[in-house]
Amino acid sequence: MYSQMESAVNRLLSEVKMGPTLQEELRWLMDKCKRYGTIDVYAKKIYDGEIINVDYGMELDKIKRLLTLCFVLWQNEKNFDTRYTQFIQQITNSNGTFVDNVRILSWNYDVQLELAYRDAFPDLFVDFDYTYRNIFNAICKTFFACRFKPLLPFTYTKLNGVALPLLVNLREPATSLKDVISNHTSEQKISYFNSYGYDEKKRHQISSAISFAWEQRCFDNDQFRLEIERSINSTTILVIIGYSFPDVNHNMDSFIINSMQYLQRIVIQDKSPSQVKQKVELLTQGKVPIDTVEDLSRFYVPHTSSNSFKYCRDGNAYPIKTSYTGI
Repeated sequence: MYSQMESAVNRLLSEVKMGPTLQEELRWLMDKCKRYGTIDVYAKKIYDGEIINVDYGMELDKIKRLLTLCFVLWQNEKNFDTRYTQFIQQITNSNGTFVDNVRILSWNYDVQLELAYRDAFPDLFVDFDYTYRNIFNAICKTFFACRFKPLLPFTYTKLNGVALPLLVNLREPATSLKDVISNHTSEQKISYFNSYGYDEKKRHQISSAISFAWEQRCFDNDQFRLEIERSINSTTILVIIGYSFPDVNHNMDSFIINSMQYLQRIVIQDKSPSQVKQKVELLTQGKVPIDTVEDLSRFYVPHTSSNSFKYCRDGNAYPIKTSYTGI
């Protein structure tokens, strides 16, 4: 929402030392959010060719770079929603592995869940690349960690990618995520982004790991959807927490819900659940019972012996299989 973006960007402009060019670009980002409601809507209009006289590739790259910078600045190792700490405790074993009955999908750009996991298991979190590939079994268009793997007991799908820099290895077709959150001051983070954002020699060596769910050019969308469908098709319970089902995500939301062939129950946790309920009823054609929860103090985790699936706050999704339903 624009009000949230405005507040967050203004805080950065007032608290973080940065040059005039970056200040101007952040104000540009805030203006686009104000005009179109969310920056995602503007990005989609660019992608669809509805905004004329704009190079869609360069404009999308600019949006992703600025979003990535904002999220990197907003977050640090200890700056995450404490509800994620509770959630991590509920869905992991003592050795740091995830319980077998959990699937997670997220619309979020941030790394709140990842930071909470690192806080709980610092010895296991080697870096973002290792953790996404070997612990989270991530499904993401930017870096297909579980491409062609057999169906895994736990997967973490980043539907819009992740707001981290993506380094490109010029000598081989490989990329790696750059951790600029840990042990870096705000000034160091900005210096890093400026170095690659405005240095023509380095610009082609870095991009953002954000990959919009509706974005198909340069990505293997068919494989992406196949991996998601394999992960969630046996879901019986869907818990939606703080997600508004915006029109820009309608196609993917429909695909996700239609992929849950055995869906028996939906729970909506939201401060205004009635508005979300109306949208969900349209997606399910009113065929699935819906319950609502308005207590937002902690992520709602139903306990059941059924297979299950869940969206989390701001669009995180947690599909759960067998005996446990997570948030």
